[in-house]
Amino acid sequence: MNLDLPNFVLSLAAALAGACSLQLAQDVFAHQADESVAHDPYAVFRCYGGPVPSGILRVPAVSVQCQATGKSPSAALRLANSLYEACYDASGNPRTHWVIDGKQIDGSGALIADTQNWEVRLINLNQPPGQIGRDDRGRTEAVFNLDIFYMPKEIS
Repeated sequence: MNLDLPNFVLSLAAALAGACSLQLAQDVFAHQADESVAHDPYAVFRCYGGPVPSGILRVPAVSVQCQATGKSPSAALRLANSLYEACYDASGNPRTHWVIDGKQIDGSGALIADTQNWEVRLINLNQPPGQIGRDDRGRTEAVFNLDIFYMPKEIS
């Protein structure tokens, strides 16, 4: 079982960007933004050292933070809210058993299909997006945190 955490977070960012009709590597990034090509506002999904609930499911879990950054406070919060809402299914429940396409970055820096997909078994949204302050360039930062239980899924 390949639990490639960096590619899982990349795949998650791509899936949530797609659900919001946003562009990966312009509107939404995994791990770190490339500000030379980032739109305003933009969001970054990254792992953080939050406590992941144990014992809920016997599958791997990771704590992830989504941080939206923008010149306009309302635009940064709107982007964070859009990505937060994409974590819910059509019935208004946090997504479960959601299969997302695996993604990876090739040697030239291009986004390509991975050799495996992922199943998001459960998303636990810890709180809705909120503004946490401004960065050193005066841009608003808005965040939300989530715990994700996930498994590799064979491509059929």
